[in-house]
Amino acid sequence: MIEIILLIIAIIFTLITFVKGKQKGSLFEILSYICYFIAMLLSFYDILGRIENNDIVGILDIYPTMIIIYIATFIIITILHIYITMKDEG
Repeated sequence: MIEIILLIIAIIFTLITFVKGKQKGSLFEILSYICYFIAMLLSFYDILGRIENNDIVGILDIYPTMIIIYIATFIIITILHIYITMKDEG
């Protein structure tokens, strides 16, 4: 699934921001959120395609787990970005 790859790339960009610091890594910070939201849009597009094909079982099989993964990834990315901002200011 391309969505999982994009989520991993988002976390990698966040870690690059963590290593480089806020000043030098702000592009990677933006890229991490872009990858995250592209993954969410692809999942939404997949859900719409499954609804069109009446594959409700496929939606109920995959996406409850994916929602947990999306929430966890968003929390990880956001907490790391907040930590980076607080570290650079303090």
